[in-house]
Amino acid sequence: MLDRALSAREVARCHAENAELNSLAPWVDTRLVWMVYPFLTNPKTDGMTVVFETPTPTLAELEYRHESGKGRGGMASSEPKTLHHFR
Repeated sequence: MLDRALSAREVARCHAENAELNSLAPWVDTRLVWMVYPFLTNPKTDGMTVVFETPTPTLAELEYRHESGKGRGGMASSEPKTLHHFR
């Protein structure tokens, strides 16, 4: 971290010095590793809770189909975390 903003000339110089890195394709690790596999808990007549845990903070999304088979729903986490609860 710097204690000041870089000038346009300094930014251009840093970009030129790192040209090889700048040309690399983006990479994301898409392999999901579970600490705790998803499981159902807290059953009620009007719902169920899904819980799972990942080793690193992740954003999660849960999709479900209604019991009648008509319609779908979904939920998503609002911030990265390791322990996920969806109700």
